Amino acid sequence: MPIDFDEITKRLNARDKTLFRSLETLFASGATTDELLDFIVSNELDEFVAKGGLNKILQQHDNEFDIRFKESFNRIKSGLSQETLTRVVENAELIKASNNRTVLGYFQYQTERLRTHLASGLIGGKSFKDTVIEFGGGIVGQPNPIATWHHFTDANVGTVIHTSYIDYGRTITADAFIDSPEQKFEYVGGLIPTSSEQCTFLMNNQKEGGYTMAEIRGGIQTPDGTINWSGRVPNWNCIHEFLPVD
Repeated sequence: MPIDFDEITKRLNARDKTLFRSLETLFASGATTDELLDFIVSNELDEFVAKGGLNKILQQHDNEFDIRFKESFNRIKSGLSQETLTRVVENAELIKASNNRTVLGYFQYQTERLRTHLASGLIGGKSFKDTVIEFGGGIVGQPNPIATWHHFTDANVGTVIHTSYIDYGRTITADAFIDSPEQKFEYVGGLIPTSSEQCTFLMNNQKEGGYTMAEIRGGIQTPDGTINWSGRVPNWNCIHEFLPVD
C-alpha cells in the first residue's frame, strides 16, 4: 500500500492541535507562575510533548519506512544475487535509523524552542495566545496573525518526512545496482501541479532507452537546472525517482 502523504500531514496537524490545547488548559488551570516555570524547565515538558502524540508519530514514521522499503525492494529484487539483496537490506536499516534520528532531532529542537518561548512568555507576562503566535512566527519568519495551532510540526518537518521516504527508496535502488554499470533507468513519478520545471522537462524529454547510473550521477542537464539520482537539485518534496528499465 503506497504511503499517503496527505494523511501524514493531517496527523501532524492533529497532533499540534492536541498538544497546544492541552498546554492551554494547563496554563489556565490556576497554577502559579513558579509552578508553571518548574514544569517548563523540567523533563515533565518533554514527557508532556511525547504523550501528546509525538511517540505515536515517531512509531508511524518508522512503520512507513518499512512500507517504503517493501515497495522499493519488490521492484528491484528480481535477478539480483543473494549477496546484493543482503547488502541492500542491511544498508536500508542503517539509512532508516539515520532518518529516524533526523526527525527525532527536529522534534527535540522544537521542544527546546517551545520551552524557551513558554518560559519567556510567563516571565514577561504575555498571554498564552501571544506566546503561541510568537512561537509559530519564529518558524516561518513572520508573525502568525491568527494563532493557528500548526506550529510544532509545521511545513518544515512535513517536507523532511516526505523527502526522506522518497530518498529512502532512491537509495535502495541505487544500492541494488551499484555493480551494474550497464543497467539503464527511466525517470518516473508522473506530473502534478507543483512539479518543478526541471522534472516536467525531463518527464517529457527522456532519452530513449534510459540513462546509465554514471549519466545520472553526473547530473542530467535541463534548461531549468540539474537532475541527479535524488531528483531535481535541490530535491525537497520531489516525488520523482529513477527506476530500472526492464
